[in-house]
Amino acid sequence: MTILVAGNCGSLTETLAAAGHEVSTAATGTAALERVEAGGVTALVLSILLPGSDALTVCRRIREDVRWKALPVVIRRDFPLEGDDPELVRAIGADLYAGENVADADVVGEIERLLQDGRPDSRPVTDPEASAVERHHTALLGRLLDSRLMAEAQHAERLRETEGRTRAVVETAADAIIAIDTEDRIIFANSAAAEMTGYTEQGLSGRSVRDLIPERHRDAHTEGMRRYMRTGEPRMPSWRGVAFTVLRADGRELPVEVTLGEHALGSERWFIGVLRDISERLRDEQRLQRINRMYAMLSACNHVLLRTEDETALLEKFVESVVGVGGYRFAWVGYAEHDAERNIRPVARAGVDDGYLEAIRITWSDAPEGRGPGGRAIRSGETQVIEDMQTAEIMTPWREQANARGYRSMVALPMNLEGRRLGVLCIYADQSGVFSEEEVGLLEELTGDLAFGIQALRVRQARQRAEAELRLTHRALEASNNGVIITDARADDHPVIYANPAFSRITGYGHDEIVGRNPRFIMGSELDQPALDAIRAALREGRSETATVRTFRKDGSEVWCDTAVSPVFDEQGALTHFVGISTDITERVRYEYELEYQTNHDLLTGLANRSLLLDRLSQGLTFAERHGHGVAVVVIDLDRFKHVNDTAGHAVGDELLREVARSLTELTGRADTVARLGADEFVVLLTELDGPDEALRRAYELRSGVGRVHEVLGQRIAAPCSLGVSYGTADGGQPDALLRHAETAMYRAKEIGGGEVVMFSDELTVRTTDRVRLESALREALARRELQVYFQPQFQLADDALAGAEALARWHHPERGWISPAEFIPVAEETGLIVQLGRFVLERACEQLAAWDARGIHVPRLAVNVSGLQVQREDLVRDVAEVLAATGISPDRLELEVTESFVMRRAEAAIRQLNRLSRMGVHVAVDDFGTGYSSLSYLKRLPVNRLKLDKSFVRDIPGNAHDEAIARAVIALGKSMALEVVAEGVETERQKRFLRLEGCDVAQGFLYGRPLPAEELESSLIRGVAS
Repeated sequence: MTILVAGNCGSLTETLAAAGHEVSTAATGTAALERVEAGGVTALVLSILLPGSDALTVCRRIREDVRWKALPVVIRRDFPLEGDDPELVRAIGADLYAGENVADADVVGEIERLLQDGRPDSRPVTDPEASAVERHHTALLGRLLDSRLMAEAQHAERLRETEGRTRAVVETAADAIIAIDTEDRIIFANSAAAEMTGYTEQGLSGRSVRDLIPERHRDAHTEGMRRYMRTGEPRMPSWRGVAFTVLRADGRELPVEVTLGEHALGSERWFIGVLRDISERLRDEQRLQRINRMYAMLSACNHVLLRTEDETALLEKFVESVVGVGGYRFAWVGYAEHDAERNIRPVARAGVDDGYLEAIRITWSDAPEGRGPGGRAIRSGETQVIEDMQTAEIMTPWREQANARGYRSMVALPMNLEGRRLGVLCIYADQSGVFSEEEVGLLEELTGDLAFGIQALRVRQARQRAEAELRLTHRALEASNNGVIITDARADDHPVIYANPAFSRITGYGHDEIVGRNPRFIMGSELDQPALDAIRAALREGRSETATVRTFRKDGSEVWCDTAVSPVFDEQGALTHFVGISTDITERVRYEYELEYQTNHDLLTGLANRSLLLDRLSQGLTFAERHGHGVAVVVIDLDRFKHVNDTAGHAVGDELLREVARSLTELTGRADTVARLGADEFVVLLTELDGPDEALRRAYELRSGVGRVHEVLGQRIAAPCSLGVSYGTADGGQPDALLRHAETAMYRAKEIGGGEVVMFSDELTVRTTDRVRLESALREALARRELQVYFQPQFQLADDALAGAEALARWHHPERGWISPAEFIPVAEETGLIVQLGRFVLERACEQLAAWDARGIHVPRLAVNVSGLQVQREDLVRDVAEVLAATGISPDRLELEVTESFVMRRAEAAIRQLNRLSRMGVHVAVDDFGTGYSSLSYLKRLPVNRLKLDKSFVRDIPGNAHDEAIARAVIALGKSMALEVVAEGVETERQKRFLRLEGCDVAQGFLYGRPLPAEELESSLIRGVAS
C-alpha cells in the first residue's frame, strides 16, 4: 500500500521512504484526488499550499466522500504563518496539522500510529458551525496567500541572489559545465566549456552533444542515453568521474573526466555535466608509469650486468630488458669499428627489427652515412634525441625504413669509457615526444652502467684469462723441453730463484743445487767465450739478448745451448728479474757441422761441390790478383759414363766416379781444388799458374790420368773424357764467368767428337750468344704461333698403299728464313720449350687429320713425335685426351713416337706413361730404333705397336753388310714381337726392294715424298689416287 505525498513537503518524502514506506507523489491537488479515486492509497500527506488548489479544500473534499472517511490525512506547513488556526484545520477533517517546527520523524511516527490504530470517528458538523468554518477557512486562505506571496517574493529575491552567485561560480569555474535536455541538446554552457571545446557559448547553445563526441563513440553514446531514458539504468550516482573524449571544433580530441547529474522541475528533466580536462593528469600518469618502467628497466638491466659473464649474452639480455621492461619498440647496441670506413657493427638487438639494421648503413664517420643520430652520438660523445622522426631532417636517409617499422622517436646514447668511443645504444619508441629530459637522464645513467659493465666484464675475463694463462704457463714451464731459469736482478750476483725440470735435465744439476747460485757455474772454465760478453752487456743494460754458448753438465760432458735472456720490469718500470731460456742444441751443432760438410762436398766422392768450388775460386782469383799468378778452371765430362751405368750397373758406375776422383786428386796440388758438379762432370781449379800454356798442359795431364783404364770391382774400364778450359782474371774476376766459360769449352769438345781438350775463346762466346738468341727467337715464335707443321707420307711396302703420315715441325723465321729442326729442336729440349712445341704440333696435326676427314681424304694414321721431357710429365695423357676430344679423332689413328734412347734411359717412367696412353687406344712407336742400347726385357714391357728403323741403317743398303745385318735384325725382332717395322730415309728403289724382300712393313722417305705443307700433301694424295 502507498502513502501519497501531494505538493512540496520538503524532506518528508525521503524520511517516509527511509522508514520503509512505499511513497508516491502528486504535483497538484487535483492529481492527488485522482490518485485517491484510483485507489491503493493508505494515507494522504498534503502540502498546505498546492498548485491549483489548497490542502484545506482537498481535505474537505476527501471528508465529504464517505468512501474515504477512514483515510488518514496529514497537512504539512513548512513556512511561518501569522494567525494560524490549527483547530480550524482539524475541524475541516485533518488528522494531523504539522507546522514548520514539527520534525519529519514525528510526522512519520504519527502517520504510522494512524495506520495502525485507524483514525477516530468525528462528529457531524452542524449548519451554523459549517458556516463559521467556511468563514474561517476563507480568512485562513487569505492569510496563507498573503504569507505565501510575501514568502515567494522573498524567495524570488533569494533566488536571484543565489542565481547570481551560482552564475558567478559557474563562469569562474575551471571545469566546463554544460546542461543537456532529454533530446541531447545543450541548453547551457559556461565559458570554460566554450574554451575546452573551441566553440563560443552561443555556438554551443542548442548544439547536439553528438557534435562533441568522436565519430567512433557517437552510436554508443546515443544508445546509452536511450537506455537510460527508458530504464533509468545505469543509475546516476555511477556517472561520476567517468573518462571521456571530447571532440573539439578544430578536430582535436581532448581527454576529459565527466560527472553527470539528472535534475527535474515538474515534468521537465535535464542533465548537468561537469567536464574536467585531464590531459595534464594523463601525461603525469603516463610519465609516472614511464618513470616506474624506467626504474624497473634499470633494475632489470643492472641485474643482467651483475649476473651475466658472457659479453654477447650480456648485450642481448640487456637490450631485451630495455624493450621488454622499458616498453620501447626496438633497441640495439653497436660497437664503433676503427676501420677505414668507421663502421658501426651491431652486436645485439631486441624488439621490432624486421631487418632494419640490414636495410640501412650506419657509420660514425663524417660521411652522409655517419651523420645520423648513432654516428653523431659516437663522434660527439653526446646524446642525440629525435622527438619526431617524421619531421627531423637528420632522419631523411633512414625515414622510409623507420616508418615501415613504426619508429616515431628515438634516442642515441654514446657508450664512452675513459675517453674511448666504445659504441652506441639506440632506442626507438612508437610515439613521438616520448623521451623527456628526465627519461633521457635515466637512460644516460643506464648507458653509463652498460659501458662500465662491459669494461668490468672484460677486465674480469682478462683477469680470468691471465690467471688461466699463468697456470698454463707454469704447467708449460714445468713440461717444457727448454731449460728455464729466473734470476733476481735486485740481488747481488743475480742468484737463480726458479729453475724448471728441463734445466736440471740439461745441466745434470738438481733443483737445490741450482737455486741461489749465479748461472755462470754451468760454463765451467769457459768464461771467456765471446758469446758471454753479449749476455753480460744485456744484463748490465737491462735488455734482451740471445747467444749460443758452450756449457758443461755436472758430469763434465759438453752441452751447446741457444740461450736467450729477457728482462722483467715492474709496474713502475724498475728492473726486477731476468728470464733465461736455454735450448739444448748439441745434436743440432753436430748435425750442422755434418751438414756444412755435406753442403760443401759431394757425398759420393768426398770432393768439393759447386758451392765450395765457387768459394775457393773467388779466393783463388783474389790471391792471383794480389800475387800476379793465373788461375784456370778445367771442366771434365766422362764421354761414355752412361754406357758404363747401363751395361755394368750403377755400383760399377759409382765406383768408377770414386776412382776418377782419386786420380784427379793425385794429379793436383795442395792449392788446387777438385770438385764434382754432376753425375759425370768434374771441375778442377788450378792455381798459381804462369800462363794459359801451363793451364793447357795441366789439362792434358788430367785427360791422360782420367782417360786411362781403371780397375773397378774386378773390371777394367776406360774413362775417355772431354775437357774445357778457361784461364786467367781477364773475365772480370767473376767465378761464375770462369766456370761458365769452361763449361762452354767442354761442350764444344764433345761436339767435335769427344776426348778433346778445348780452351775457351771469343768464338765460343759467339756460339753461345747465338744459341741464346735462338732460344729467345723460338720463345717468340711459339708465342706468335709462327711454326708450321709439315707432313711426310708413309706407304705400305707390299702394295704401295697409303699407310699414314708423320707430322714434323718446321720454322720459317721472318729474318733468318728457314731454320733447320736439327738446330732448334735441341735448343727446345734443353730449355723445356719442347713441351710447348710438342703440344702445338699435336694440336695442329689432329686438327689437320679432322679437316682431311671432313673433305673425304682418308689418312689412316698420323704419327707425332713426343720428346722425353713430355713423356716424363704427368699431364701428357691429359693433353692427348683433350686434343682428341676437341678434334673428334679416334685414338687408334694417332701414333706417338718416342726415341729409343729416352725409353731405355727412363724405362720405368716410359712404361708407366705409355701404358696409360695405350689404354686410351693411342698407338706407340719407338723412333730411331737401333741407335740406342735397347734392353729386350724393357722393350717387351712397353705397349709398342711399331719400331722405326733409323735412317742411318738404311742409307747404305744394300751393299753395306753391317747395315744390312742390323736392318734384318730389327725387322726380325719386330716380326717376333708382332710389331710393325717402319723404315725411315728410303730414297731409292734398290732400298725399297731390299726392305720389301726382308719383310719390312712400311717405308718413309724422299722416294715417296718430302715433308710438305698440308695443302701440298693433300694435292699430291689426290693426284696419286687419280693416277
